[in-house]
Amino acid sequence: MRILLAALCGVFALPGCREGEAARPGDIAIQWQGEDRAGGAILSARATLCRETGLVELFAIRGDTGLALALFPPDSVHPVAIDYRVFHAATDPETRPGANIAIRWLDEITLEAYEGTGGWVRLDSSPSGVLSGALDAALRSVERPPPDTLRVTARFHAVPLDTAGPGCGSLHRRNRL
Repeated sequence: MRILLAALCGVFALPGCREGEAARPGDIAIQWQGEDRAGGAILSARATLCRETGLVELFAIRGDTGLALALFPPDSVHPVAIDYRVFHAATDPETRPGANIAIRWLDEITLEAYEGTGGWVRLDSSPSGVLSGALDAALRSVERPPPDTLRVTARFHAVPLDTAGPGCGSLHRRNRL
């Protein structure tokens, strides 16, 4: 998979690619495939846990390419190494354990944006203070009419997990995350 991603980065100069590099600790390696589009990126990631709500947010952004992942563990103390079902944030109720995912990148002239509709995120058992795992999710376009969909797969390893400060729960409720 890393060889394929490195080849795609080198041949097509895909957004978010670090030419000639493989994923390192703290990175997420992402691939997406749709009916008329495919791509991938290796992005540096960071994650934050809000103990007030139990929300874990993982962000990976480089230039105009980005992935956001929200995990809703069964408790607010720490993320648990289990499978989290991806649900659609706008139509499904918050599910615990559950996950939301969104991805975006700049195409030749437009910003492509997709949101999760199904699939899973798997957290591996990992030492305290880091997240490792994988995902396989179905996403649909935010802008384009149906059935513009993607399948996104990714693997992340040793992404630093910080704890959000007091009041993070208020921000969660205000933004309805």
